[in-house]
Amino acid sequence: MKKSPEKSAHRLYIRISENDKCLLKSRANETGHSLSSYVLTALKHAEVPDRKSHRDLFHAVRRIHMEMADTGRLIESFWQLLPEPSKGLAPSTIQIERFTGLVERFVKQREQLIQEIQKVFS
Repeated sequence: MKKSPEKSAHRLYIRISENDKCLLKSRANETGHSLSSYVLTALKHAEVPDRKSHRDLFHAVRRIHMEMADTGRLIESFWQLLPEPSKGLAPSTIQIERFTGLVERFVKQREQLIQEIQKVFS
């Protein structure tokens, strides 16, 4: 690597494992570079993955998880309030509709979660 006309006046210190250091030195030697020039060249030409989409996914998953947990608690509470068919009691049409609505909300939240994951990984 040709030295740039700008004088290198700064140092960068990083911590790496002994194995990683040996690997970098070996690759630098194979390509005829010093360790510094090899690392700089690799960094200048490296594709760095965008982590923002992963961070956005993390926040979306957290939000949807909390919504699903809330809906799950509502389903559980509502379930406990329904009359027991084994005792000869049947839930009213309104109770069935409300319970079904909660389950449908839970399913929509699950579908929303799947869509958020697919946006990042597809």
